[in-house]
Amino acid sequence: MIVSLEISYYPLLNEFTNPVNEFIEKISNDALEIETGKMSTIITGEYTILMKILTETIGKLMEKHPSVFTIKLSNTCSVT
Repeated sequence: MIVSLEISYYPLLNEFTNPVNEFIEKISNDALEIETGKMSTIITGEYTILMKILTETIGKLMEKHPSVFTIKLSNTCSVT
């Protein structure tokens, strides 16, 4: 099933650029379409692949930095 996910990552640090760039780098995958914006990133792809990558990536970042993530997930909204 193809899904679209909108995610915002807010590392609770004075210097937040490096953790955000690390997040984008870690989720980058040939199987996913990624569209970054100023406040959020939209990821489109196969549900199981997307969720596996997010599970691995978010957990590691939260272990390293105090973090807030907001996530919206849909199987009916697609990026065109």
